[in-house]
Amino acid sequence: MTLHHTLRRIAGVAAVAAAMLCGTGAVLGELSRRGPATGLDMSPLALGYSRQRGLVRLVRGDAEL
Repeated sequence: MTLHHTLRRIAGVAAVAAAMLCGTGAVLGELSRRGPATGLDMSPLALGYSRQRGLVRLVRGDAEL
């Protein structure tokens, strides 16, 4: 099963999604088409690429517990 099919199955059920280490925003873009999605990444450069894709729900930080 491809990532696209997996995301379609998961995001079709979830109301809210988070993409940790969102990178350039490709996965976050797929999630955001199906509902509110927030991206998290430590890299300002990566977040900049996500913004260029039109994504706005972005947080700079890490996912360390």
